[in-house]
Formats: sequence, structure tokens, C-alpha cells
Amino acid sequence: MMAYSLDDDDVDSVYTDSFSLTPSIMNGTSEGLDNRSNNKGSSVMGATFNFTNAIIGAGAMGLGGAIQVSGGLISIFSIIFFGSLAKYSADLIIFLTLHVQHQQSQEDLASQRRRSGTQRNNNNDVSVVTYETLGQLSFGTVGIFCVVFSKAVYSFGCLVAYLIVIKDNFGSGLEGAIYGNTTSSGDADSFRQLLQNEILLTAILSAIIVLPLCLFRSIGPLAKFSFISILAMLSIAGIVLYLIIVNPGGNVRVESTGTVFEDWFEVKPGIFESLGTFVFTFVAQHTVHLTFESLKPKDRNFASWKRVSLFSILISGFVSLTVGVVVYMTFYQETRSDIFEMYPPSGAIDAAKIFLSVSMLLTFALPFFTCREMIVVMISQLCCGCSKNQVRRNKRELGLRESLLRPATALNDYDHDYIEGIESDDDAYEKNVLFLCDDEDDLLPVEQHGIIPPIPNKSWLISGEERQLVLPYHILLTVLLWGVTTALALSAPSLGDVLDLVGCLSGTVIAFLLPGLFHLKLVGFSHLAVMMVVIGALVGSVGTYFSLRKLVMDV
Repeated sequence: MMAYSLDDDDVDSVYTDSFSLTPSIMNGTSEGLDNRSNNKGSSVMGATFNFTNAIIGAGAMGLGGAIQVSGGLISIFSIIFFGSLAKYSADLIIFLTLHVQHQQSQEDLASQRRRSGTQRNNNNDVSVVTYETLGQLSFGTVGIFCVVFSKAVYSFGCLVAYLIVIKDNFGSGLEGAIYGNTTSSGDADSFRQLLQNEILLTAILSAIIVLPLCLFRSIGPLAKFSFISILAMLSIAGIVLYLIIVNPGGNVRVESTGTVFEDWFEVKPGIFESLGTFVFTFVAQHTVHLTFESLKPKDRNFASWKRVSLFSILISGFVSLTVGVVVYMTFYQETRSDIFEMYPPSGAIDAAKIFLSVSMLLTFALPFFTCREMIVVMISQLCCGCSKNQVRRNKRELGLRESLLRPATALNDYDHDYIEGIESDDDAYEKNVLFLCDDEDDLLPVEQHGIIPPIPNKSWLISGEERQLVLPYHILLTVLLWGVTTALALSAPSLGDVLDLVGCLSGTVIAFLLPGLFHLKLVGFSHLAVMMVVIGALVGSVGTYFSLRKLVMDV
């Protein structure tokens, strides 16, 4: 039997066909979802705001400088290309997640029916399938480590980059808005002195705004803040467009000193060190599961997710391209990553700086949640290990689940009547699902053993949760992580260096390399999966080398 490919002309039909036995997952009906709380969670629009907020941000602000050192058209092509690939990558992760979750629910149901002889029911105690689950199913402990490490590093890099943006822009923007753009005298009042002290001001803002938002446990309550953040970024795009068109005072636009070919068609050597910025602009795979799980249960299906990812990428791509290209066309050879430092002082720029800082303040919590979760996962793995019996049981269960994955991905190789027969014929269902194991003991109830063995109840974890600490430890870890990121951001180098390095080192891994490898392992060959693996490996290795070299030179 041949596995599905994701490179057909109609990608949607491939995804839909792959779920020929999972109409509930595609349409949002009861199977695999908890319908007892359908009204709890974010709507598709709210999830779109959250995911857009996770995508857009510091990366868009660094695009102007990246375009200048890379070349005009090649940069625009790279932005569109990586944006499209990031959308398919996010869809692929959710596709694999729902696919594994469906196979798990079928297996659990089969186990219950074999033991008790009951009919199918809607008791949906299905273990949560995460990015780490996909890593374990694909490559065991190595897979889990790669996911946890790359998500933690990328999320941490995002946190540092966001605070650098706030440090570089908020104080000067608010000072200009309040006091005008005149030079302060030696007897400036204490508040103006505070605005001029960017390190102290950033620390205070981080403590009174960022830290309280980080104390939330999920991104659901942040939807309203995400909308404000997106409006702020759209306002920035409008401001840079206004400045290049109106050119107030005649001193905003800078005439290019190069030819049309040099400005737009030449591929410059800086493209290699800028690959990380292009990737960073669209990578949000570290928050894919957080966003998906924040949806209302009735919307927690693949069709709804594709709308979320599509609208999010479109909004992010529009804002990023507008800001990056317009800033480049305004300054050409003089364009840098810290875009607002290039503009002459004006009320519009002061407003743009404030909008950008507000956006970063409200975006900070999204990658923070991911980074905190990864730390909890690592601590739990180190502290809780598994006994030998648990390891043996887990291996048996993993073997069963992996054996279930491959046949299910090729069900469309059979005719439609055969598929309907499996859905309606209990004997066929048991034959195809129940008897994949010779030993009845190999079928383990999901309540006792999930895909990843549940962490034993420990005093530091909320009962029934694997990633949520009890309140005292939750506050302690949040404060520690917030303190470390704030301290590093206050002493970090330029924004461009951080974007390039983080994007290449870890962004390519979680966005392209790992999703492609997981698809090849769990589903089979597809041109899209192979392309993601190749691009992730090349951009990650080449880009990281050039980014590190530039960082060392700048430091």
C-alpha cells in the first residue's frame, strides 16, 4: 500500500482524504472531542488573533535591514516562500496530531469493546497529542529531545528579541510624544530622565505589564490583547506607508545610490546571514498546539485550523511585506534592522515606536508559555523517569500505535465500499484494529497508559496535568524565567543578530525539519515533506554559520 502525499494539486483534498474514516475530526463532531464544554475556549477569530500575534512582531521589524543586505526581489521571494511553507508546516503538524489522536481513540475503543463487549460510545478520554508526542512516535527519546530543545531555544530567543524592541523604542517614542523632539536640558524632570534610561524603563515595563500576563496558564484569555497587538502592527504599516508617500519636510526618503539592478535584481552575499530573519518572520510552530487547544471543542478540527493558519499567515505576510519593502524603498543602502532609528524625529515615528512596543509587550506571553511548558517537561522527565516495567509497557504500546498509523494513512487505496464496510461492520473493525497484537495483555487501557506514559502524580504538578505546576511552583518558575530573559535582553546585542541566529538555529528545526521528518516516519514519502527536510537542513546549517560569524564580528 502506498502512503499519502501532500504535494498533489489540491492539498485540501489530500488532507480530507487522509481522514476518510474520521469525519468527526474534519467536521468537529463529538468523536475525539469533549463536547461537555463546547462554549469554553477561543473562537476561530480569537485563535486567529492569537496565532497572528505569535507570528508577527520583531521579525517584521528586521526585514528592512535583511532586504538591504540580500537584494530586493530575492528577499520578497524568500518572504513569500517561507511564509507559504510555514503555513503548510503548521497544517502538517495539526494533521499528524489529529491523525494520531484518531488512531489512539480507535485503539482505546477497540480495547474497551474487547474486554467488556460494549458497543461504541462517546466517552472520549483521549490522551492529548502534542508536538512531543509526534517526536516520540517518530524517533523515541531523541525525537522528544529535539522538539523540546528546539521549542525552548526558539521561544527563549523570541522573548529576548521582543524585549530588545521595547528597549530600543518605547522610551524614545514616549519622550518624543510628550516633550516633543527637542533636546532635553540638564534639569529635565525625573519622568523624562526615566524615559531616557532605556534599561530601567524596560525593566519596569516588563515587571508591571509582561510579568502579570505571563502568570496566565493558557493563551485563551489573551485573545483580546492579541487583537490590540495586531491593530498596533497594522498601524505601523500605515505609518511607514504614509511617510514614504507624503515625505513630510522632504527629508524622509533617501535617494538610492545604486542602479535598479543593484537595488532589486542583484542577489547579494548577505542573503545567507539573513535567512534566519526571513524564517523568523513566520515561525510560530512553537505555539501551534497552544493555539489549537485554545479553540472551543466544537472548532477543534482540521477544517477550522486551516482557516486559522491561512488568515494568520495572510495578515502576517501583508504586514511584514509592507513594513519591510516600504522601509527598504525609503532608505535603500542606508536601511538597518532597527528601522525607527533611521527616520528623522516626528510625531508619526513616535507613535509607531509606541505601537511597536505595545505589540511586543502583548506578544511576549505567547512564546513565554511555550518556553515554560518545555522547562516543565524537561524537569518532569529528569525527576520522574520510568520503571523498567513502564518502559516495557510503553514499548509495546508504541509498537501497537505505530502499527496502526501506517495502514490508516493508506485507507484510500481501497474502494469506498470497503471503507464503509469497516465503519459499519463490527467484525471487520475488530479484525483490523483489535487483533494487531497477539497477546491480549499488549492492549493497555488508555486510562493507565497513554502514548507517552503519564507522569506519576507529584506534589509539584496539578492533579491530572502533565505540564501545569501547582500555584507556588508556577509562580516561582514564571518569575525566574521572566527575570532571566529580561536580564539577557537588557544586555543583548542588536536585534538583527538575534533574529538571524534564532531563526536559523532553532526556527528552521521546529518549522521545517522536524515536521518533514515526522511525516516521512509516520505517514510516508511526500515531496512536500522531503522539501521541508532539505530546506530545514540547508537553511539551518548554512544560515547558522553565517549568523554566528556576524554575531561574533558585531560583538
